[in-house]
Amino acid sequence: MSDEHPKRASVTLGGDDFEGAVEQLSRVFGRFDGRPTGRTSEFAWSTSLHSASGLVLVSGYYEGEWDLWPVDDTPEMLSILRCHQGATQTSFRGSTVESTAGSMLLANNLEAGRYALRGDRIVSDALFVDWEIIARNAASLFDQPLKGSLNIAPEIALSDSSAAWMAGLMDTIADGMRTNGPLLHSPLAAAHMAEALSNLILLNVPNHFTQFIERKPAAVAPRQVKQAIDYMHKHIARPITVQAIAQAIGVSSRSLEISFRSFKGVTPAAYLRGIRLKAAHAELCDPASSLTIREICLKWGFFHIGRFSAVYRDAYGVSPSESRRRFNKSQV
Repeated sequence: MSDEHPKRASVTLGGDDFEGAVEQLSRVFGRFDGRPTGRTSEFAWSTSLHSASGLVLVSGYYEGEWDLWPVDDTPEMLSILRCHQGATQTSFRGSTVESTAGSMLLANNLEAGRYALRGDRIVSDALFVDWEIIARNAASLFDQPLKGSLNIAPEIALSDSSAAWMAGLMDTIADGMRTNGPLLHSPLAAAHMAEALSNLILLNVPNHFTQFIERKPAAVAPRQVKQAIDYMHKHIARPITVQAIAQAIGVSSRSLEISFRSFKGVTPAAYLRGIRLKAAHAELCDPASSLTIREICLKWGFFHIGRFSAVYRDAYGVSPSESRRRFNKSQV
């Protein structure tokens, strides 16, 4: 969102004035320009915007068609568009692509041309990922910086299995951000979601780096795996990602992934979750902690309390609430 509201995580806007829509959305999201393609007297809109750890979700309802396009200071992002009703079109590399209920539309928002919202009634979700996350993850995955265009394939049919995974993750992120959702209160979880979605797109949607996916990365020494684990422990309370860990110790995330599987039998992300699970367990048993179970979940990056409880029970044989009750009884 715009720096004008740096602390605002959620905002809901609406009205029946087109110029007011562009002005209000530019103020909280970042500048762009637009024009209606129908009669403005029939235009109406309602939009909610939510922001967390490099992710911005824009859920919109529009009565009336309109076009929009970036301006010089529009923030650079990867836009992922899903229309549930109506259609969204954009010009991309000389052709027009469209998102309807059966597809997703992906593009660098500064490389795409005009976006066009088409239909008497348009209901859509647009998830924007900070371009710095995309560029950083691409460099970590493929051992080289992103220079120039990512050349990502813009139109993805949801009938494709990998697209279904991406759509499912996008829905999970959206559910976690709407209505003051848990992702707005857990930067750890939101950062992991942003990283997971970025990696899923980079590895499954044709782009500039696709030719490098099959190349086998160099192995990482056990010493560097230990350095990665030390880094995890040192920064456990921060929203670190696998890419950040790999960058800190000077290896690629793909190399780190392969080496953790070889030396530890798990992925680095799973190892990090295990460390945080232990931290959550310790806090549940800490007499000085006054946090609720939900607050402990969010603090250590578990934004879905039901899944946290299941993982916790698998690890410790009891539920989080049982751990807290047993500890409290032992203090009486």
